[in-house]
Amino acid sequence: MENDMALEVSWVRRLLEDVEKDYTGMVDSLLAENKQLEDLLSLMAHHLDNLASNYPGKELEGPDAAAAAGKITAQLSQRLEELQREALQAREAQQDRVSLQKRLCEEEMGSKQLQRRLEAMLQENGAAPFEESEIDDEMGRAALIAKVRGAEKARAQEARSRELAETRCALVERRCRDAVARLEAELAEARSQSAVTWPKDKPMDIQSDGPARSPLKEEVQAFTQQMEMERKVHDHRRSLLERYSLPDKVPAMPSQTRPVTETPRSVMITDDEDYGMEGYLERPVDGSYEKVFVDIRDGQFRVKSNKSSPSTLSESSLISLNGPACLTSRCARSFEERRGGHFDATRYGYALF
Repeated sequence: MENDMALEVSWVRRLLEDVEKDYTGMVDSLLAENKQLEDLLSLMAHHLDNLASNYPGKELEGPDAAAAAGKITAQLSQRLEELQREALQAREAQQDRVSLQKRLCEEEMGSKQLQRRLEAMLQENGAAPFEESEIDDEMGRAALIAKVRGAEKARAQEARSRELAETRCALVERRCRDAVARLEAELAEARSQSAVTWPKDKPMDIQSDGPARSPLKEEVQAFTQQMEMERKVHDHRRSLLERYSLPDKVPAMPSQTRPVTETPRSVMITDDEDYGMEGYLERPVDGSYEKVFVDIRDGQFRVKSNKSSPSTLSESSLISLNGPACLTSRCARSFEERRGGHFDATRYGYALF
């Protein structure tokens, strides 16, 4: 504390000496200016004497002499006004200089006061005391720049992860909507086909629950239940997205350091979510499972290896189904359907919540 007081006293003394030197210089300049003005006045007086003794209208009389005297007086008045303006401008410049010096001194005192407050705060926070001679401005500036860059990099990484999560949620929601729309379209097409192919003498009673239930009706009910399950999955994911909504994005994002195709995925998905987003089924083949897609059209139940492929792995009529599809006890995602007296096991991959 005593060292700080000694440094402060020495700094104040040095500041007072500088101010005294500045004011001494200002007084000297004012004295020099007064000296110049006195010389100028004496010169003007001498010039006036010369004009009074040798002016052109001295030998003239009457109106000519008055006109010559008026002309000389106007010239002298104009010259005096110019000299007065120059003196006024010099005085204003001197005043501006004095005010600027005063402001500079005030700013220096304010900077020193802020420096002392900073040192006191560092001492209160447990920082080691340091002397003014030990401060390295370049190292401090480099450390500050490194900290700022690190903070900007962390903020950009956080914004990138938020963007990835938001994009992932939007993709899941879009796939769920596409799956629901596809199932609704398939169900509407199956209903229209069943209305066309159903015999007129045997009207289909959807509301009856008698023992003689048609395979087509059971299939329609199975697909209706599947569509309801897809809708529940979509509603569940939508509620999760609304519950864990992300904050706004950063207005200015840095350029990516690598292509988007090389960016790793931040969230791992399970098999159930993958099945639900892709909308395919699986059936057992030689101890493993094969990806297949189901297509119901024109009263036919087709199993394809690809959605856009015209070829089918198996095909059967909806009327030939002897019973509804039922879950098996071997796998939670498998069901069996009876076609022509035998069972065909197919694994479906929609997420169950």
